[in-house]
Amino acid sequence: MVKQTSHQEKQKPPTRLGSAHRLEIMRLLGVLNWQGRVLVDIGGYDGTISDAMTGYAHRLIVDPFLPARLQGSSAKAGLVRGVGQALPIRPGSADTVLLLDVLEHVEEPQPVLAEALRVLKAGGRCIVTVPSTHIQVFPPWLQGWVNKRWDHTIRSGYTVKELMGLITAPEIEVREVLQLGSPLFRFLYFPLSLCWRIAPGLGWKLLRVVERSDLRRRAVGADRGYLYCELKKEDSSS
Repeated sequence: MVKQTSHQEKQKPPTRLGSAHRLEIMRLLGVLNWQGRVLVDIGGYDGTISDAMTGYAHRLIVDPFLPARLQGSSAKAGLVRGVGQALPIRPGSADTVLLLDVLEHVEEPQPVLAEALRVLKAGGRCIVTVPSTHIQVFPPWLQGWVNKRWDHTIRSGYTVKELMGLITAPEIEVREVLQLGSPLFRFLYFPLSLCWRIAPGLGWKLLRVVERSDLRRRAVGADRGYLYCELKKEDSSS
């Protein structure tokens, strides 16, 4: 079931189509309305997602390619240049940790995920998204070029089994795993990319329509889209 959200977008269009794609998924699933004290966004780049999650007192953005000028209010957040293997915060500090389309880019994904879960407090939640192993845009014969464009040179993505295999901590509960086929987004990826460059405002409006349709039809092409996983840390003392 699609979760309704009252969050109203006040930002200008994100600089990248991929960031907007992830933002709209988070919006439709209600994640942008989550609240807490500390949010950690690993792979947050320009702060598109964390800017939209306004219900947190402190935010930490971690990315190896932090832009010189972050958009929106991201400049007020803590910034760390890195891949997330050594976060400068105490264990059990974060209410929410985001790992959005990160694990497919790193040589050793398990230490990155383990570090994300280390800083998560009891009762906190971690959102992990990755492309599926057999992700496919249209036309299919261009997927190899797209993988290079997306920097999917280490791996194209994960199966559900592979992703679950990275979670080894006994105190971590898998709350939800969604296979998001994103059929319309994948089919229209090239036209959307072109529109995004020419008229970002229009591209964003079209993307919102696409994402709403895709979430209703997420089973279509489920093994060729994306995986969304919500993890929760249990209280080990109970």
